[in-house]
Amino acid sequence: MEMDKVSRRAESFFHAISEEYYLSSSGLKEESNLSEIYDEYQDLCSKDIINSLIEQNSANGADRQRSQMLEFLHSLYQGFLTRKGSDELLRLEATSTLNIAGEVIPYRQAPVILKNESNREKRKLIQEAVHEIVERDNPKRLEMLQTVHRTADEFGYENYSELVEDVSGINLTDFLVLCEEFLSKTEDMYTDVATWAFRKHLNISLEEATTYDSTYLFRMTEFDDYFPAADLLPRVDKFISSMGLDMKVGGNITFDTESRPLKSSRAFCAPISVPDRIMLVIMPQGGLSDYQSFMHELGHAMHYAHTDHTLPMEFRYLGDNSVTESFAMLFDHLTLNANWLKKIAEMTDPKNYLLMANLLELYMLRRYCAKFIYEKELHGNTDIADIPDAYSSILTEATKIDCKPVNYLNDVDSEFYCVRYLRAWMLQSLHNSYLIEEFGEDWFLNPETGGKLKELWHYGQKLNAEEMVKIVSTEKMNFNNLIGSIKEAFNG
Repeated sequence: MEMDKVSRRAESFFHAISEEYYLSSSGLKEESNLSEIYDEYQDLCSKDIINSLIEQNSANGADRQRSQMLEFLHSLYQGFLTRKGSDELLRLEATSTLNIAGEVIPYRQAPVILKNESNREKRKLIQEAVHEIVERDNPKRLEMLQTVHRTADEFGYENYSELVEDVSGINLTDFLVLCEEFLSKTEDMYTDVATWAFRKHLNISLEEATTYDSTYLFRMTEFDDYFPAADLLPRVDKFISSMGLDMKVGGNITFDTESRPLKSSRAFCAPISVPDRIMLVIMPQGGLSDYQSFMHELGHAMHYAHTDHTLPMEFRYLGDNSVTESFAMLFDHLTLNANWLKKIAEMTDPKNYLLMANLLELYMLRRYCAKFIYEKELHGNTDIADIPDAYSSILTEATKIDCKPVNYLNDVDSEFYCVRYLRAWMLQSLHNSYLIEEFGEDWFLNPETGGKLKELWHYGQKLNAEEMVKIVSTEKMNFNNLIGSIKEAFNG
C-alpha cells in the first residue's frame, strides 16, 4: 500500500476508533465494537506494511513521518490481535456490579465511591469486591499480554521492551536509571511527610496504609469548599479567557459533563478529528480531583484543537505523546500554583493545601517511576509466574502503601505509556518556567500567554519532547525542577 493511502486509511481509523471509545466509555452505549472497526481496517493491520516501512527506513534513512507511522502500525497490529479481548474487557467493565452489604454499585463507579467513603471498613469491602472482579478478568488480560509479547518475537526483537525502545526512540535503559535515582533522592522526604499525613488525617500508621486508604486521603475532602463542582467550568473559563483563549476553540471542543450510570469515572479526551472535533468527557463529583482531571483533559483538547490542520496526519495524531501530556499537565499543575489558588480558587492561605497537594504529587511521581521499573520486568524475560509478587513488592516499596498483587496486569498501560507521563512531568515544569520568565508569575492571567501557547500547540505532534524542550529551555528533561518545587512546599 502506498504511503499516502496508508496515511488516509490511518486517519479514517482514528476517526472510527475514537468515536467508538467515546461512545462506550462515556456510557452512551453498553457494548464496545472495537473488533468490528479493526476488522474493517484489517488492511492496515498487516505485518507486510510494517516490514515495508522498515525497508524504506533502511534504504532511505529514517524519515520522521514514516517513523511515526511505523510506531503506530506496530501498535495497531497489537491492537488487532487483541481486539476481541479489549471488547470483552470493556463490556465487563461497563456491566459488572459490586454487592456491598445489599447495596449494588456499578463497577465503574467504585473509584468515585471509594475516594469519597469515610468509613474505612466499607472502603475495604468495596476494594475487596473490586479485586474479585479484577481477579476474574486477569486470565483475559494475561492472554492479551502474551499475544502482544509474541509480536516482539515475530519482528526479531529479544523482548517487548526492545521493540518499544526501537520504535519509540526512547532509551528505556537510561530512563530506568533516572527513575531509580529519583526514588532514592526522594525516599526520606516522602516517607517523613507521608507518615505524618496518614497519622494526622486517618489516624493510621504508614505501615498500616493500603490503597483504599491513600485513595481517600488524597481526595483531600477538607478543601472541597475551594473546588465546588458548580464552579468548575466558569472558573476554568476565567483564566482561559484571560489568556486570550476560547475554551471551546470556536466549537472544536465539546464538553460532555452529564452523569450516566455506565460512564467511566475517569475523565478523558477523545480526539475524534484533529483539530475539528474533540470530545472532553468528565463526570463532576466536586473536589480537587475534578478540577485536576478537567484541566488535564482540557490541556489535551486545547493542544489538539489548535493543531495546524494542514499538517499530515502523522503529525496531528501520532508522535511522542509526552508532548500532548506535557500541555495537559501544564494546566492541571496550576492546582499547585499558589497564585492560581489565591486568584482562581479564592484560597486565602494555601500553605496547608500545598503541603498535601505536593505530597500527592510526590506519591504519583514515585508510583509512576515504580510502575515503569515493574513494567521493565513484566515486558522483559522474567518468568511470568513471579510477576504478581514483583508488582506488589516494587509498588509497595515506592509508595510505602500496601499494593496487592491482583493488579499486576490491570495497572499496566500499553507500550510503556508511563514513560510518556514521566517525560511529560519533566517537560511541563520547563513549560511553566518558560511562561513565568516570559509573562510573569500570573502567566495564566496574561492576555499575551495565549498567543505563545498557540504557537506551541500549532506544531501538533510533529516535535518530540526533546525538540520541544529546545524551544522553551536551555535545560534538559530531568526530575530536578520537580524535586525542588516539592521540597519548597514541604518546607513551607
